[in-house]
Amino acid sequence: MKIRILDDSIRLRLSQTEVDQSNNEGKAEGITHFPGGRSFRYRLIKSNEEHMNAILTDQGMDVLCPEETIEKWASSNRVGFRDELSLSNGSSLKILVEKDFKCLDPNREEDESDNFENPAAKSGAVC
Repeated sequence: MKIRILDDSIRLRLSQTEVDQSNNEGKAEGITHFPGGRSFRYRLIKSNEEHMNAILTDQGMDVLCPEETIEKWASSNRVGFRDELSLSNGSSLKILVEKDFKCLDPNREEDESDNFENPAAKSGAVC
């Protein structure tokens, strides 16, 4: 799973296996290890809540999504889904969860074998 954070915006990109895990096992997670033995864990968790939520813990971040949203997303061609959570300062936290597509640039060193086929591959576009 890839995570991208910019100010009050979080974006999670999941491989095919991670989409299946979030749907069938109820969660998918990634972890980043730091020197000194600490780590940061980020998870997408299927919940029985009505709306998305995000929780910051001592170990990392959990993004909770309604069961129905994850089930429909995992079983369709839908690329992703989003929500905005109200913050106490009057602004909002934007959350985007999406399927991770293979990049169209063949020179990348990242293993993308488990990513979804890129729908733009037919057009000849590049990342």
